[in-house]
Amino acid sequence: MKRTSSFNMDRRDALLSDMLDALRDSAPVNEVRSYVDRLEQRRAKWQAMRDWLWPRALSATLCAAVAIFVMALFLPSGTRPETVASRVGERKEIILADGSHVTLDTESAVAIDLSGKDRRLTLLKGRARFAVAHDPLRPFRVTSGVMTVTALGTDFDVSMIGGQRSVTLVQGRVSVETAILPGMSQRRAAALSPGEQLTVNARGFLTRPRTVDPATTTAWREGRLDFDNVTVADAIMQANRYSAQKIRLADPALGSRLLEGSFKVGQTDAFANALCTFLNVRIIKRNDKEIRLGQ
Repeated sequence: MKRTSSFNMDRRDALLSDMLDALRDSAPVNEVRSYVDRLEQRRAKWQAMRDWLWPRALSATLCAAVAIFVMALFLPSGTRPETVASRVGERKEIILADGSHVTLDTESAVAIDLSGKDRRLTLLKGRARFAVAHDPLRPFRVTSGVMTVTALGTDFDVSMIGGQRSVTLVQGRVSVETAILPGMSQRRAAALSPGEQLTVNARGFLTRPRTVDPATTTAWREGRLDFDNVTVADAIMQANRYSAQKIRLADPALGSRLLEGSFKVGQTDAFANALCTFLNVRIIKRNDKEIRLGQ
C-alpha cells in the first residue's frame, strides 16, 4: 500500500510540473508578462522625466516669484483711481482712508488715488474742499488741468468753474505749481498763506496771490453763494450750477453790472426775483428748463 501511495504522489507531482511548464509558455501568461513589462518601462520613463523636470520646475518657480516681487516693489501700481461725483444741487462729503475729508460742490467730480507714495486726487469738474490729514511722509496733491496743489495738512478749496481754475487757502500752507509751455516767463509756482487766493488760466499762467475773505469764497460749503462785487453774468452762472432750471438774460449787456448779496443755493425763483428788482426787469418766460429775464 505504501508503494502505491508513493507512486501516485510522484505521478501527481510530475503532472503538476508539466502543467506549470505548459502554462509558463502559454499565450495568456505571455500577454500578462508583456503588459507588466510595458508598465515597468513606462514607470522608468516617468521616473527619468520627473528627475529631469523637478530641478528645472523649482528654478522656474523661484524666478517667477522673484520677478513678481520686483514688479511689486518697483513698477507703478495698476490700481485704477476711484471717481466720486455729485449731482446737480447736491453736496457730497467723502472721508478718505487716510482721514482726510473732501466735500464736493454741486455737479462736481474728483478722482482719488491713495495707492502710491503720495496721495493724489484730480478735480475733474466743479469745485471741492479738501481738509487734509497731516502726514509729512505722504504729500497730498490735487491736480486740476495744468495746476497742481501740494499740501501736508491744511484746508483749501480748488475750483474749475467758468473756464478758470482757482485755489483758496483757509488754513495751513500750500504750494501751487503749473505746467506751461517752455520759454514763457510767467510765474510757474507760488505759495499761499491763509486767506489768500490765486487763479490759473487754461494755459497755465498764474496770478499773484490776493487777499480774500475765506468765509465769502467758501460759503458754498454752508449752502450759500456770497457775491462781493461780481458781475451779474458771473453770479447767474454760479447760481445755475445748482438747478436744472436756468436763469437767462434776454439782454446780455445787463450781465456786466456788479452785484453784492448772499443767496441760498438752489432757490432759483428767489434769486430770479431778486435779479428782477436789481436790474429793473421782469420774468418774460418761464418753464421747467428756463427763467428768462427782460423788459
